[in-house]
Amino acid sequence: MAPWFFELLGITPSGAAFELGLFLVLASVGAVLLFAHIRSGRSWRTDWFLPLAGSVLAGGGLLRAGLALSGSLTFGEEGLRLPTYGVSLAFSMGLAIWMGARHLQRVPDPPMTVEDLLDFAFVTIGTGMLGGRLLSLATELRPVVVSCFGGDAQACWQTVSFWDGGLAFYGGVVGSTLGAWWFCHRKNLHIRAVLDVAIPYIAMGHAIGRLGCFAAGCCHGAQCASPWGVVYPRDSHVRRFQWAHGSLEERMALQSMDGSFPVHAAQLYESLGEAALCLLLLWWVLPRRRYVGQLFVTWLMGYAALRFVLELFRGDSERGFLFEVAWPELSVWTGMPADWPVLLSTSQAIALGMVGLALALRHAWTRPPGIEPVRRRRGGRKPSTT
Repeated sequence: MAPWFFELLGITPSGAAFELGLFLVLASVGAVLLFAHIRSGRSWRTDWFLPLAGSVLAGGGLLRAGLALSGSLTFGEEGLRLPTYGVSLAFSMGLAIWMGARHLQRVPDPPMTVEDLLDFAFVTIGTGMLGGRLLSLATELRPVVVSCFGGDAQACWQTVSFWDGGLAFYGGVVGSTLGAWWFCHRKNLHIRAVLDVAIPYIAMGHAIGRLGCFAAGCCHGAQCASPWGVVYPRDSHVRRFQWAHGSLEERMALQSMDGSFPVHAAQLYESLGEAALCLLLLWWVLPRRRYVGQLFVTWLMGYAALRFVLELFRGDSERGFLFEVAWPELSVWTGMPADWPVLLSTSQAIALGMVGLALALRHAWTRPPGIEPVRRRRGGRKPSTT
């Protein structure tokens, strides 16, 4: 539960020597990417991920290294402060790309090249972040409009600082799917085969990313009295949330406490669930796959079921409801207040829609080719086949 990554490690990186070394390392990574692309002999117009990333890292790294030599510190006297959420997000993306590349190298007839995978990752990560951020902002649209048009520059800047949290996963799924469809259409790739390659490692990346949510305190669970409840520090997002939304008695109790009230570790529950889904897809579904796209359909149904159950334990402000239904026996058993609503949150409704979509895709993708459904005339008789 450390929102800043280097605080988690117990160090404070600062000074000209640190910045010079950091930016020279980034410039070296960029140079390696550029060299790898030049050595591959591929066109810069069609495979642009490596040259683009290499150019940005090499150019930006050298520029910032020069500034560090001149005494102009990029991160100031406080040093580099990396959000743990952002570090876990970047690490999960990098690991997912690496595992996906290893997968392509092992299969006999890969649906795409490793170079295509890098471009695919660049597009889907970008569209996924955009979709996730837009959906997150849509849940808090009024305060965003007030802060931006009211002249509060710092609060308005928070609307784009996704590295501190604030990415709705469902919005990311929609954005990434649209980006994947556009990329596969442009590259003439079999989108179902590509999704089957990508989805297990996306699940693994999501499992790691939720650890960053746990450290930052976003997407936190509901207040509970269970022995497995998690207490966040005094200056955490969870305690501030409980103070803002608590009653007078709860605020008085918080004032005398060093941390927050215990909450369900909903982020860890989801992390474990996505890790289990990843293992299920790779070790059980993949060896027994009966049609192209089965891994994607299985993940849709599995994650929808996981998220529907997890919503019972969520307690953050983004958890909107279509209507509220309480289940006192279940709430008391899980250590939550008896009047805690368990149905029907917005995410639960989306989960039900995901199940319907998965069933429709399964029906469409398992239908034998060339067979069309029989269409009846208005009179109720079958059309003549003669």
